[in-house]
Amino acid sequence: MIEAFARHGIDARQGWGMTEMSPLRTTAASKAKHLRLDRKAQTVVKEKQGRPVFGVEIKVVDDAGREQPRGGKSMGELLVRGP
Repeated sequence: MIEAFARHGIDARQGWGMTEMSPLRTTAASKAKHLRLDRKAQTVVKEKQGRPVFGVEIKVVDDAGREQPRGGKSMGELLVRGP
């Protein structure tokens, strides 16, 4: 869908949220370094959940409550806090 919109000059972005959280929590807005990538590489970045928006804290913890490393490969419970 991101590629289809891009063919029409529309910059679509992935986002994630929950109704209980007002609802937006993350967005895949491109950084300046991403704009220098080719179109396919930019699409890969846009397909990700993105970074937390201002005022939101997110972390993944294991069953013992220990925070897990970031990087898109950790498993566990997602803890989110924000307005």
